[in-house]
Amino acid sequence: MEIWWKYLSPKGLCALGTRRALHAYDLALVFGFLAFELILARGTVLLSVVLPFLIWNWVMGFIIFNHHTHPSARFFKCGSEWRFFEAQIQGTVHVVFPRAIGWLLTHIMEHTAHHFDANIPCYRLPAAPRFIERRLAANLMATCRCCQLYDYEHHRWVPFGEALQ
Repeated sequence: MEIWWKYLSPKGLCALGTRRALHAYDLALVFGFLAFELILARGTVLLSVVLPFLIWNWVMGFIIFNHHTHPSARFFKCGSEWRFFEAQIQGTVHVVFPRAIGWLLTHIMEHTAHHFDANIPCYRLPAAPRFIERRLAANLMATCRCCQLYDYEHHRWVPFGEALQ
């Protein structure tokens, strides 16, 4: 709601100023694709809208969780502790998938370089300088067991059991 509806809905286009025409064209393509999906699915909203939306949310949840959840990922409770470089690098995780999966996900899992400089396009992330990354990908289940609550005081993740003590 904060991004797509405010700025990319027909009503929100007014907020975009000089880029309004480009966004209107993009919006027309999106609605055109939705109409195409509805025609292909013979009007079945479940298959053409709901199912793709649920799949998108699951995939993005998986990606975002893996980008920002790791025992070495730091978060900051107080704005005075936050510094751009440290937050961008220490708050993201470099995850490497097999080449075909990386290509399918547009190399977005090689994410630390993207946080370092958002101008690096996804297709260039695998070749981005590795010196900005000092950690390896973690096993997803180990991360889920360890990273359940964030302790802002000590800058570390803790499992629920430890937090309850």
